[in-house]
Amino acid sequence: MILFVILMIATFVVGPSIFLVLLGTQALGGMISDFTAMSLFTGAGGEGGTEWVNAWTVFYWAWALSWSPFAGLFIARISRGRTVREVAFTGIAATSAATIPWFTFVGGTAVWAQHNGVADFSAVIAGDVGPEVSGFILFEAFPLGSVFMIAFMILVTTFFITSADSSTLAVSMMTTGGKAQPSTINRVFWGVVLGLTAAILMIIGGEGGAEALQQAVVITGAPFAFVCLLAMLGLAKQFSATHGRVILQDDAWIIGSAPERSKPKEAPPAADDD
Repeated sequence: MILFVILMIATFVVGPSIFLVLLGTQALGGMISDFTAMSLFTGAGGEGGTEWVNAWTVFYWAWALSWSPFAGLFIARISRGRTVREVAFTGIAATSAATIPWFTFVGGTAVWAQHNGVADFSAVIAGDVGPEVSGFILFEAFPLGSVFMIAFMILVTTFFITSADSSTLAVSMMTTGGKAQPSTINRVFWGVVLGLTAAILMIIGGEGGAEALQQAVVITGAPFAFVCLLAMLGLAKQFSATHGRVILQDDAWIIGSAPERSKPKEAPPAADDD
């Protein structure tokens, strides 16, 4: 996380800082004003519009849904002792606070570099190379580009390792009846299985291996949309049965215990007949 923040801030300092501030402000305003329209956009009637939606919007929706069981179990495990409200708020706020500046600074710098001839992303735009090389093209154009590229490579590798570790832990917990500390052998086994599955999809797909992996994600992610919906309804029903109404409460709070006005008032002691 420290390397993530350092690389993001360094990109902001080395890149077009004023442009990034203006771009981020404009993008945030556009997202707020066009959120509903963008969420329901299907690309109908436009040339290649539907293909773009399938390749990006639908894919990333399915990706998040297919990843939800692993991420949910992992976050629940490391958040023991926290309230559900705190975990939900932190998960949404913390991830947004990290990803929005990253896409603004790194993505905005890449756009600026392409338009001003500082870096050339034409091969990526034309589809001759994959989008995964974009970061290296950008950081190569920076002063001390080798340092930036090495830091970027370490960061990507670290994210892959932690993601693989959390997914193997989640699968191991599910296959051992919810055991909080699955055996090392079990975790290694599932790590190998998940790695081989991804490798087989990449090999079978050949040059379009990434597309085969994307299709597998969409196929597995779509059913999880219904599973997540049922899980949310079940969770709300369980909370309502044990803690009272959880939807449309009279009072609400984000972090900590209930405020004094939300706590039930104790009945006054009965008067003494004597």
